[in-house]
Amino acid sequence: MAIGTLAASPLHSSIERLYAPSSFRGGGELAAATAWLGWTRDVKSISSHDPETKTNAMRSLNDVEAYLGKMNRRFEPVDDQPGTFLVRGGNNMPPTALRVDPPLVVLRVHVGDVEGSSAGNADLFRKLLTLNAKSLVHTSFGLEEERIVLVAALELENLDYNELEATLDEIDVTLAQQVPQLAELSKAASVRPAAKGNA
Repeated sequence: MAIGTLAASPLHSSIERLYAPSSFRGGGELAAATAWLGWTRDVKSISSHDPETKTNAMRSLNDVEAYLGKMNRRFEPVDDQPGTFLVRGGNNMPPTALRVDPPLVVLRVHVGDVEGSSAGNADLFRKLLTLNAKSLVHTSFGLEEERIVLVAALELENLDYNELEATLDEIDVTLAQQVPQLAELSKAASVRPAAKGNA
């Protein structure tokens, strides 16, 4: 039973390959990164204002883009996905898909794909739930069909720079620290049926 892939690579393959930025370039991977929770819907009627002079008004796409511009991160808009950006973290890290969709700003990283039965992935799922309860503040792991995703949803109305920065930082740290452990659990689950078959 093959368990888990990251951007079309086995989740239990080398971490260097899993984090290869080139794995996230191309139509298929981009579609997987952004085609969730109805992300094909256009963002319309987003107000525009100067965040320095109208701090009491609801935040807008312009504010979020300005926040990203202040961070030491590369980011780029996604063609045909208004209000959506791919935000780069550290070297060899997969990009975070960020969508401004009032009243929310939603962030998502496709961590890997789950294959096989729920029972076979019990240890992996338990680890994800434990991380949600004990380690993560701004983000959480979840399942989107067969995809393992790391997601966050922030309120746009009162979003500030520190909140967005803290969320992106947590995503970076979680990917760096936890994906290797998740890969080991996935590898163990994938070989367990074979071992039983040989018994």
